[in-house]
Amino acid sequence: MKSEITIDSLLKKEDRLSMGLSEIWQKVNYFLLDIKKTDVEEQLNHPQVLNLRSDKYRLVLPLPVTLSIENDIYAVTTYDLNMFGYGESEDEAIQDLCDAIVEYYEELEDNQNCLGKVPAQHKHFLDQMIQKCN
Repeated sequence: MKSEITIDSLLKKEDRLSMGLSEIWQKVNYFLLDIKKTDVEEQLNHPQVLNLRSDKYRLVLPLPVTLSIENDIYAVTTYDLNMFGYGESEDEAIQDLCDAIVEYYEELEDNQNCLGKVPAQHKHFLDQMIQKCN
């Protein structure tokens, strides 16, 4: 739950008493710019996969992923499915993840009558996210 942001929460009481309105407004604007910057950074660190790069299937909703780089290897992870893809570039990592998702979805489809609890949840999630192409 987000807490409400007020002038009181941004500035100490003694600062508010000694500052003019324009100085207070300037501090508030700096604070708001920091929030916007944080939102942009958050979006960059948490990209979304918009398509599965498949002729058979397409995503109907964006799939949130996280991107990390370690030792020049890119990794893309979707925590909704506990899956990842990796490669020498961001694009290769996304392609690897998309291939893994398609393969997993097809396996779930083939075995839908005997799925355990977690695979059944994944199947339900993917049924909402994926649509077969004509």
